[in-house]
Amino acid sequence: MAPLRSTRPRVACLVLLASPFGLVSCGLLQRGPDLPDPAAVAAARAADAAAWRRLEEVAELAMRDPRAAFDRLRESRREDPDDLRLLALEQDLQVRRLGAEAVLEAAEARYAEAPTPRSAWLLARVEPDPDRRAELVRRALDGDPDLLPARLLDLSLRARGGGDAVVDELVRFLGEHPGSAEGWRLLGRFGHAFARPDLVVRAAELEPWSSLQDEREVRLVQARALLDADRPEEALDRLAALPADDHDAQLLRAAAHVAAGRPRAGRAALERVLERDPDDAVALYDLGVLLRDHLDDPEGAAAAFRAFLERGRVPPEHEEAMVYRRVQVGYWLEVLDGKVVPPGGR
Repeated sequence: MAPLRSTRPRVACLVLLASPFGLVSCGLLQRGPDLPDPAAVAAARAADAAAWRRLEEVAELAMRDPRAAFDRLRESRREDPDDLRLLALEQDLQVRRLGAEAVLEAAEARYAEAPTPRSAWLLARVEPDPDRRAELVRRALDGDPDLLPARLLDLSLRARGGGDAVVDELVRFLGEHPGSAEGWRLLGRFGHAFARPDLVVRAAELEPWSSLQDEREVRLVQARALLDADRPEEALDRLAALPADDHDAQLLRAAAHVAAGRPRAGRAALERVLERDPDDAVALYDLGVLLRDHLDDPEGAAAAFRAFLERGRVPPEHEEAMVYRRVQVGYWLEVLDGKVVPPGGR
């Protein structure tokens, strides 16, 4: 977990800090190739609209009638046998229907029977071993250097070693294929991983790619990206359509108000969360940090930290991060109680 980067102090919000990307941050990147302009992206999206409608029709049908979805999917593939998103969707639906192990076995058999670039890529999508996955992607690209999803999978795998070159390569990919939703989403991941909030924002601004995406989730993603880029007022604008009883939106509002220099408004937002759930661990943690660092209220901070340790209820997605936070808060309480003098004498 890495704190938001800003010249202002701000709430160390667990919702914002939890990161799913295990890549090494390399700091600011040097000037590289330019991303495509919005007009190029819009034109590419328009050209791809029919393919997206086919994909959405199958995905929506799968929620209601999986068997009918497979029939419609096969029909769609006959209409456009080169639509690789349909191939990927078919595999994903099979995983849901049959399980990952069965789909892996089927992909293995298909590749053994016909080791084509596409069969190598499809096997790589479900192969759990990272080294073999990388080898399969290499074989796919050796056979077809223009197999776009294999190129993106290759970039994703190579990014784990760090370095700026892979980001530049992805930007060049998007220059060639500005309508690649998968490429833009990968750019957002790279932005998180390599401390490039500008890339995160640019990718988030293009959502949603599908009409099936949940508007709430899109707004939360965009608000987080804007907050990470030190654009709190814009983050608040994205959150304006979400209700005050939306837990995640309210935590983001609190962080945005603090980042914009309004700690009392941030406190009010957190207190609204705690009115509904006094044991919310994330809100208690954030409130303690806010009171200590922004409102000069050590007693209030200590009370919030004690409540966090004694009764804070942890969302499952933050369980791992909370282990460190509990140790951290225990130390802060000792400092606030005068039992420990921290480095620097604070």
